[in-house]
Amino acid sequence: MNLGPFGHAMEMRIYAEDTSAGFVPAPGVVHTLKFPTSDCRVESAVLEGNWRPPVFLFTDSSKFQFSVYSIFFIKSFVLTGDEVSVHYDPMIAKLVVWGDDRAEAIRKADLSLSNFNVGGVETNIDFMRRILQSKAFSTKLVTTKFIEENEEELLSKKILTPEQVAIATLVLSGIRDFNTCSTLVKRFRMNTGLTSQFGLKDGETNLPVSVSQQRDDENNLNRYTIGNVRNCQVLRVQKNGNTFDLELQVGDKIEKVTASLYEDVLTIFTSVGGDFD
Repeated sequence: MNLGPFGHAMEMRIYAEDTSAGFVPAPGVVHTLKFPTSDCRVESAVLEGNWRPPVFLFTDSSKFQFSVYSIFFIKSFVLTGDEVSVHYDPMIAKLVVWGDDRAEAIRKADLSLSNFNVGGVETNIDFMRRILQSKAFSTKLVTTKFIEENEEELLSKKILTPEQVAIATLVLSGIRDFNTCSTLVKRFRMNTGLTSQFGLKDGETNLPVSVSQQRDDENNLNRYTIGNVRNCQVLRVQKNGNTFDLELQVGDKIEKVTASLYEDVLTIFTSVGGDFD
């Protein structure tokens, strides 16, 4: 048998850290954890649901097919709901992907990270996705000065768009209505004719939100304007363990997101934009 290196592999380390504040640890309770199910290997210190013993899976004589339960190594662990402490390394997991070449490995890495959902603590997942999506990473020789040379693109604080604020408002309403049929912050409910103003908070940034209703008599529907985004409504809510899968109409687009609500913290996971709290 002629053995030798082939293809391209990448390892991403998911940390509970605040990249915009100088990569300081971001301890807290991991209340939501969902591993990717695409071609990857996950080695984690935090468990999602019931642990399964590691099993090696070979697709053919020359390539490995990795999936979250195909090769799963646990050294020491805490269960979902436990705390990432300030007293220990805040690494949550290692994620490894393989591709025929560097471009394929980058694509698989970005896809896997987009489906790696961690709620309750700040992580470096979006930061790593910005690296993978940057032109400099895919076309240039990467050195130890890569982050410094691309700091503005990689580390700038992202401001929520009006569409993201609308999504957060719809998700919060959908989850609260699903759980308790209560009003949103006891002042607004998506199936009434009220106009309301209230506040959300993104980190330390306060976000005033206004919601108004327009009646669509032709289709017998109530449609909502959130901020300046028209034609907003919750189409579907489905509970899946401690997370919710929602289908939303936001303007002219249909958005499918996964979200969790823990105490007063709403975390939303999207395949395009990672997560936002």
